[in-house]
Amino acid sequence: MAETLAPMVEALQRGEVIADTEVDLEGPGRRILSFSGTPLRDAFGTLIGSVLIVRDVTGRREVEDLKDEVLSIASHDLRVPVAVIKAQAQLLRRLIDHKKADIGAIDEGLGSIVGQTDHLSRLLTLLLDLSRIEAGRLELAPAPMDLRLLISRTIKGMQATTRRHVLQLRAPQQVRGSWDEHRLQEVLENLLANAVKYSPKGGTIGVHVRAGKRSVTVRVNDQGIGLDLDEMPHVFERFYRAKGTRALEGAGLGLYVCQAIVAAHGGRLWAESAGSGHGSTFSFTLPHATMADA
Repeated sequence: MAETLAPMVEALQRGEVIADTEVDLEGPGRRILSFSGTPLRDAFGTLIGSVLIVRDVTGRREVEDLKDEVLSIASHDLRVPVAVIKAQAQLLRRLIDHKKADIGAIDEGLGSIVGQTDHLSRLLTLLLDLSRIEAGRLELAPAPMDLRLLISRTIKGMQATTRRHVLQLRAPQQVRGSWDEHRLQEVLENLLANAVKYSPKGGTIGVHVRAGKRSVTVRVNDQGIGLDLDEMPHVFERFYRAKGTRALEGAGLGLYVCQAIVAAHGGRLWAESAGSGHGSTFSFTLPHATMADA
């Protein structure tokens, strides 16, 4: 701090005005300070002192950085599915114009368009949830529901998107509780989509549900690329991408949003892996009643 202030004090002593100058301080936590100053003169113009104003602008700078990151995602990740949708639509139009549009080609093209539209919808939902989380406005609408029914429905929808994976469910006949069904569907879709995406060679994806007296535990395990030990503490950080996944599409927001949703229910989300190449297991617990109902 002394090294930062010294040239400013010297400038004020020379009668110079200090415009807003931001300094990123080193330390265990990020701290950004803004300095501005002006010399004080008497009626005859003689320098009699100065005023130095120090403002903590850490929060404002973090909001600006977040905005830049979101805009970067919007400009790249949103552009890809839009480009694919446009290309597929143009291809179908050409096939129709040349009378070569058989049922198989149309079905394949429409399937691609639907898939990219779903991907676009998920990404937009993540960006909207991110803004709500950062603003502290992630709200729940808990109601009585059957978690097994929701998981079964979500697995069926995800299984329709892949032929290389087999999704299996082990759960009691009913798992009833009071939760936000829409939000938990987001969590399940993200965890299952990750299990499919990060198991490029296919394999079995298991979903196991254990219901206790006070809470429910859901585990999603895959036979995919796995996680290194040093990556485990970071996988739930905003925009984090594991080393072996950076060539795959994704914004690095899904697990961050999932963690916030589970935490809002009063639960916990965590990851386990035996290491790179040995698959991963993502688990979360939920109390039978959400914090909003308690």
